[in-house]
Amino acid sequence: MIINFSKSIDLKLLLREIESITTVKENRVSYDAIGIYELESILESHIKFPKNLSNQSKQSIIQQTIKRVAIIGFDDKEFKKILKEETKKHFSKKEQYFFLLTSLSIDYLPFRTIKINNSEITIKGKYYPKEFNRIRNKLLKKSGENIPNDNFIKVIVKTKGKNFADVFKESLKDLDVFRAILNLLINPNMQINLGSDENPINRIRLGRFLTMHLEDGNTVNEYDYWWEPNFYDKIWELTHEHKVHIKKSINWYLKRINLSNHKFNESICYSLGLYVNAFDEPNKQSCFLKVWTSLETLLASHQNETIINRCLTIYDDKSKAMQKQILEALKDYRNDFVHEGIEASKENLSTYCHKIQSNILYILRYNHLKFYSLFRNIAEANAFLDKRRLDVKVQKSELEMFKTIGRKINNKVNNI
Repeated sequence: MIINFSKSIDLKLLLREIESITTVKENRVSYDAIGIYELESILESHIKFPKNLSNQSKQSIIQQTIKRVAIIGFDDKEFKKILKEETKKHFSKKEQYFFLLTSLSIDYLPFRTIKINNSEITIKGKYYPKEFNRIRNKLLKKSGENIPNDNFIKVIVKTKGKNFADVFKESLKDLDVFRAILNLLINPNMQINLGSDENPINRIRLGRFLTMHLEDGNTVNEYDYWWEPNFYDKIWELTHEHKVHIKKSINWYLKRINLSNHKFNESICYSLGLYVNAFDEPNKQSCFLKVWTSLETLLASHQNETIINRCLTIYDDKSKAMQKQILEALKDYRNDFVHEGIEASKENLSTYCHKIQSNILYILRYNHLKFYSLFRNIAEANAFLDKRRLDVKVQKSELEMFKTIGRKINNKVNNI
């Protein structure tokens, strides 16, 4: 468990600022409300916590640390010491199973249980188990929410962890990986919505509410639940062809993700999370910027020419010229918007988003996951992709060179 601070942090200065808005009376600590919110946010941005901590947990640890430091005196060394103690205390809790209840905008899935990383996703059909459903509805009614009456397929994500906020983050991340693959398989290759229609591209979206439960069915507390900000109530009905395609393909993707090296797995899952959340966005400009970031993550580069060259590797010689025109257009629009604020029409943006989606699918299918067992991290996957761009003669020449070097090294070792 390592906690790092940014090189640019001036911790003494930040603590002095916090001290100036803090009052301690009989070991009770109070602050200027707006000031402490601002300073906690700035402080958090300078601290690199373990990746599996949720934002809620990070905030709680920082708040507890500030409270303890305020009582004994605002010393930067004490702050670091106490921050480490509070983080250690957070991770010292006993592990247990948590159950995330939500739904997906589809009428049927040809699976009962799916395993992704540390989570087990169970497809429950039209209804949750009775006890889970009763307690979930009780929480939503108490919070003043109308109980959704939809035909979305119900799912339960079972994940083991120490803190419900951290587990919620992990469960949702794993569910998003599943949704990302489903959407890559069944989203349209191209679709234009004319006029003012602002619907998300994703066919498989989350239901309106998400609740977190313990093993006995009770919710983690009496008030915590989450809602989908871009909820859209259209349900997708699978055709027979889609059912066959999903059943045949989904295990291919999930097997490779689950068996991948940890660092490589993290990068793939992060990119898929960016993609699926981008395509949940009804606003196509936001969708475009987010899905471009997903492509950058998958290709481990922010350099436009590198991104284009790596994408082109996947295509056959007949397709390369046209695909290069498409990728250059995407690059030019991205630069026009970022640097000059020039915004395309909704129809053009929709086209751009679909084209990026195709490249993400092809890179995963024909390189990153196809050869997953060769890679320890995303950099190696893209180095392999770069090698595939070389002329066949050059590839053979390099291979012979490595073999020659290997023979010379072995001979040298044997002669010692």
